[in-house]
Amino acid sequence: MKNHQHPVPVLVTEYILLHGRYWVFRDLYRSVMLQLENFWAFCEEGKPYLAKQLCGAYFWASLSPRERQLAGMCISQLNAFGDLPLVRVACRPNRYLVPAEAINASLAMMLLQSESSVSSGAVSTSVKGVSR
Repeated sequence: MKNHQHPVPVLVTEYILLHGRYWVFRDLYRSVMLQLENFWAFCEEGKPYLAKQLCGAYFWASLSPRERQLAGMCISQLNAFGDLPLVRVACRPNRYLVPAEAINASLAMMLLQSESSVSSGAVSTSVKGVSR
């Protein structure tokens, strides 16, 4: 009797590596960047913001708890790489201040530069086998 193996379906998806250890869907990363761009017109100088506030309540509510963590990590990475001009609040974790000079800058231009850096190498195509 022959041993017939069923073909294993393969799922190919694009991911972005955050802080060298967490993988996030590229679509989520781009969605967070879009939310930041929309928020920028309404931010206030010197006011501390949580990731939830930076992304907007409606977008945040649409995310699962894990996606919320990843969205926060997206903001953290954009800030760490200098693509997002925020200042971390040292005494309050996960909070950011928007400096006055950053409010006047064009965030769309900053994020466009970030998107081009993502496209040029920070993205990996991962192949995952799905078994039954």
